[in-house]
Amino acid sequence: MTRETHHDGSIVSIPNTPYIHNNMAIPHGGILAVLLDTAMGTLANSKCPPGYGAVTTNLSIHYLTVADEEAICAEAKIIRQGRHTLVIEGNIVQNDGKHIATATGSFFIVPKT
Repeated sequence: MTRETHHDGSIVSIPNTPYIHNNMAIPHGGILAVLLDTAMGTLANSKCPPGYGAVTTNLSIHYLTVADEEAICAEAKIIRQGRHTLVIEGNIVQNDGKHIATATGSFFIVPKT
């Protein structure tokens, strides 16, 4: 897995191998969910003040088609940032432009214990 965060977004990528495929020999939807949540959560946590972190409170995903390139890459960007919550959009789009999945997530900012 590779992970990069910049000012207004984050990108998380994993290889598309048989280890992440379901019994239909395609990438498992749960793996795509983890990838999207990780990209969005990484971005949310990068926006928290020191001593605070962000936790997922809601995750909604629409699976659009099957990923068939060598890598699967999720990109996240902030829709809205408040004092206590963030709403973030995540997308998996292949290099060839094929849109694999789209998601929104809500993240609550909590103190780290």
